[in-house]
Amino acid sequence: MIPLCRWFVAHWFSGVFAIVAVIWVITMIAYASGADSVSFGNRYTHQDATIDFEREHDHPIYELAEGLGLEIDPGTPPRRASIVRLDAGIPIICWLCGKLHKSGGIAMADFRRGDWFYRAPSDDSHNSEALHGRRAESRAYILTLAYNRRTGERIQVEATTTVAEQVLLLQSHGLAVSDADRLAPAALADLASLSIQREGCVIVNAAFVAVTLLWLVVGGLALALGAMVRRMRSRRR
Repeated sequence: MIPLCRWFVAHWFSGVFAIVAVIWVITMIAYASGADSVSFGNRYTHQDATIDFEREHDHPIYELAEGLGLEIDPGTPPRRASIVRLDAGIPIICWLCGKLHKSGGIAMADFRRGDWFYRAPSDDSHNSEALHGRRAESRAYILTLAYNRRTGERIQVEATTTVAEQVLLLQSHGLAVSDADRLAPAALADLASLSIQREGCVIVNAAFVAVTLLWLVVGGLALALGAMVRRMRSRRR
């Protein structure tokens, strides 16, 4: 242990980078193994420093078509879902955190019949976002009644469309609100699970990158200042 301490004192600048790198690698191994968090103990304070991956916010996403996924909210019975667009993940981080990331929602879904994914009719006449929302994507997400994953056909209503009129629209496409068509596990059996960049993983990696860059600046300045002081002392001698 003493030789290691001496090495660290002599190479403190690169030593800090080495410590950060080791902690980073251990953290990523823990994440890849499926752990919810990883803790590092301190024998002096007897307190643990814990990195939480916040996996409770990770929702499974299934592939509907290229660039299209179905995000399931597992904590909401009966099962609810959102149809989302998918893009390639952030370079380098995608090696660790997942190949794809969400880039916007298309529609809500509670039911499935064939290639159609749809929600129950609802009264949106008092929904301020549906009525006056400035973002067209947000309004379309709320007002989309059904979406066909093969053809891309979208059944979209107006905020003032009544529930009865929405029921007729669904019926015109052979769709109906039925417990038999709910998004139960059996309704997802033919869909493949996708590798998605999880927020917890991205945040943890971003934190390590920030710490590394911060030490590069702070430690670099300290290293440069130390070198300047040594030169000044050598000149005086």
